[in-house]
Amino acid sequence: MVVTGTHDPYLVALSIFVAAFASYTALDLGGRVAAARGLARRVWLVAAAITMGGGIWSMHFVAMLAFIMPIPMSYDIGLTILSLVVAIFVTGGAFYVINRQSTSPLRLVFSGIFMGLGIIAMHYTGMAAMRGHAELSYERLFVALSLVIAIGASTAALWLAFRTTDHLWQKLVAAVVMGLAISGMHYTAMRGTIFTAHSGQRGPTNRDSRSNQSGAGGCRHYVCYSGLRIDRVPVRGEARRRSAA
Repeated sequence: MVVTGTHDPYLVALSIFVAAFASYTALDLGGRVAAARGLARRVWLVAAAITMGGGIWSMHFVAMLAFIMPIPMSYDIGLTILSLVVAIFVTGGAFYVINRQSTSPLRLVFSGIFMGLGIIAMHYTGMAAMRGHAELSYERLFVALSLVIAIGASTAALWLAFRTTDHLWQKLVAAVVMGLAISGMHYTAMRGTIFTAHSGQRGPTNRDSRSNQSGAGGCRHYVCYSGLRIDRVPVRGEARRRSAA
């Protein structure tokens, strides 16, 4: 029997905000990679990857908190952690490619593909971690559409973030576009997700299993706050060097 869920609009709005906020922090960190050298370059790259990957991961699980079904669900810890690692690794590849020398159109396209695939991979790995009295299947049309949204919007966001000009409004717009790429992909993919409940398994809702997702909120705050703190330290160091000179 196919079961359908509903969404809590407040948590949906929160998930979009999480995606946009994490995107702003990650894009700002990623923009510092090209100007850095040696160890500093690697630190910026890792910080950007962790912030973006963690932001995608947090957005996903906040969005799943918003999704209410008439059956209990839980999550496999191993696959949940894997979904975070995948997101960090693939989005790190996107930042690495776009920061190699000049930002050519080809590099931009490859970076957008990497970023989009990171969003997609995290989502479906996270969905595979779900455990409950239901089987998941996907409509191919919505899977393809979610892929197009993730890659297309990611490419547009990276183009905005890594243009030669450096304005606050540009970064904000890029963060919103990237946030929409992450959340748009998620909710499009969820529209094409079919939950088939095992016979006679209706009863408690997945609210009963939300304790399995409580770590997502903590991760959201940790990732974004850590990214902002990392972002500030070298700036102060650079200011000291300039004043000393």
